[in-house]
Amino acid sequence: MNSHFSRFGLIAVLVALLLPAHAVAQQERIVDGTVVVNPGFPEIDSVRVINGGNFFHGMTAQTIANISVEGGVATNRPAGTVGTFNLSAGDFSNGGRITEGGTVSGGTFMNNASGSVAALDQNAGTIHNYGTIGNLTYTGGTYNRRDNGSIGTLILASELTGNNWGEVGKLAFVEDNNFGLVRITGFESDGKLGFTGGNIASSVDLEFGRIALDLSNALTDYYDSYADWSIAFFGEHNNNIFSFENLFGTSDVTNWDKLRYFELAWSGGTQTIFDGNQWMAGWEVTSDGITGAAIPEPATLAILGLGLAGLGYARRRQQMRVATT
Repeated sequence: MNSHFSRFGLIAVLVALLLPAHAVAQQERIVDGTVVVNPGFPEIDSVRVINGGNFFHGMTAQTIANISVEGGVATNRPAGTVGTFNLSAGDFSNGGRITEGGTVSGGTFMNNASGSVAALDQNAGTIHNYGTIGNLTYTGGTYNRRDNGSIGTLILASELTGNNWGEVGKLAFVEDNNFGLVRITGFESDGKLGFTGGNIASSVDLEFGRIALDLSNALTDYYDSYADWSIAFFGEHNNNIFSFENLFGTSDVTNWDKLRYFELAWSGGTQTIFDGNQWMAGWEVTSDGITGAAIPEPATLAILGLGLAGLGYARRRQQMRVATT
């Protein structure tokens, strides 16, 4: 009986010794103003980097659930795997894998050539992308495509102004689109939507879209008048086709029936093409794209207005003459 008791006691001691290590594995490590290299043992579930701390992860094959950078620097080396991350201040450099996703609300996120991110939400801060990002939901901040950096799906919740998107596989819009109108700019001289870097989206999902295509600066360096510009942009003289295949480099445009609002802006004017209920007179969707009459230049509109005014005046004079006879 004593031997059974001693065996039980030995097991109990071993369990007691193992419990603290397991507890350490579940704790959050705070890196506060120091340099910490993750040794891999004891394991850490999550890390907070604050006050200028410096945390290195992935020196060997390592996995960590979450990294939160609130000031300082965090580095995920190529051998490292991170579940999620949050960057509100400081810098986070990723050369490994981020398997679930991350949020950039401040600071600078560097996704290196070897780095991959499953999903990313950006509402502020700066992103430099040399690697791959599966889904990027954008509401603000600065995005810079570097070298061969790519985005699988760019989900818009804000304007595109001033960002270099590079290669984008799919352009979509955030669900319900309550943020208002997305004004898409960045058209190249050939009439396509080049995300500043020369690459174009391969497909467009217009579900939830409230968009305005701002063509104000398109082709202005190549054509002097809007008449020439409109012919060049829409493609065919006397058969103007506003084609998404020409704009985005694809005929794969989906969910036309769920488009919320569509506006076309050009230098000197704006025209609503779709108001959320129906296409405006003279515009319709075909298998080739959007067809409609060419938008007149402001000068043409002025001349037309003067002409109508002149006709009205002439008619009034004729009526007065009939009345006096």
